[in-house]
Amino acid sequence: MFVGTAPQKHNWHCWLMFAASCPNESPFCWWVTPNLALMEVLRCLDEWHWDYVLRQKTSTHVCLAHQTQWRDFGSWVEKPGGSIWLGRGWLAESEFYPVNLLAHWKIGEKEPWCLATNLPDRQTTLRAYSRRMWTEEMFGEMKNMALIWKVPCCGMLIVCLA
Repeated sequence: MFVGTAPQKHNWHCWLMFAASCPNESPFCWWVTPNLALMEVLRCLDEWHWDYVLRQKTSTHVCLAHQTQWRDFGSWVEKPGGSIWLGRGWLAESEFYPVNLLAHWKIGEKEPWCLATNLPDRQTTLRAYSRRMWTEEMFGEMKNMALIWKVPCCGMLIVCLA
């Protein structure tokens, strides 16, 4: 399994070059950082048939399929414990892209998770997104154990797991 993070806008080209060289049969789930060149990244990930889950700001505009009104993503859940699978819709009014949408407010969180994904349902999306926290902790621990490679061209961190 290949897991990576590319938090800076200029890094994503380098990350995509690395990811494109991975074998097609490699399981892969990508968590996209919202400040990247988002639509281009999503097009690449869809073209490669890779799963992704994108957490958006609650103020990001979304539009559901067969509707014409754009709405703040976070407006779909009003309190902790609420969760709604919105299904197919469009992300970002300025340069929209078709995705599946999930608004989920986990108890104990300050605000809802507004997730855009190509995964097929609520349960699969939540399972994949919950791995993000584990992965971020793992990156921190593995940095100390020198199991992460730093890509010279962009300073991006990559870890390869068997």
